[in-house]
Amino acid sequence: MIQMMKNRALKNRENEFMKNLFSFFLLVLMFSITASEEIYAEPFFRDYGITFGLVSSNIESDFFINHRSKNGVSLSLSAESKKIMFFYISAEVNYIQKGILDTYILFNPMTYEILGMEELKHRLDYISIPVHIKIYRENDFISPYILFGPRFDYLFNYRSDVYD
Repeated sequence: MIQMMKNRALKNRENEFMKNLFSFFLLVLMFSITASEEIYAEPFFRDYGITFGLVSSNIESDFFINHRSKNGVSLSLSAESKKIMFFYISAEVNYIQKGILDTYILFNPMTYEILGMEELKHRLDYISIPVHIKIYRENDFISPYILFGPRFDYLFNYRSDVYD
């Protein structure tokens, strides 16, 4: 009887070992199939960039006597696609600061007497999103290209001494 119990315990251990071994091989097989069938998706945009620049803008009108350009900043995030046949697609998101300093004459409306001059500051903040198609010709020495496409501008902030 004791021998039968020992044999049964040994068989249970062998069965348990075989179950664990079978589970291990199934797990390894499942991960190897998953790894071999993994799909590698390439990103559409390949080249990325950040640019920073200075902007000088000017606006003219007949009302003001002196116009001076106001300097601002430009910050851009850009991305360019991989080559599609003979062209690329590039997209940017730009923050652009523009503005002007205007000088005008203050006068008394009753007597038209000149009271002095006043300077006004105007500041315009834009978000600009250009999407371009870049037709590209590669050569050994120079690589000319043509760039065209739409641009969407949104004025999200306007500050002026007149309206503040």
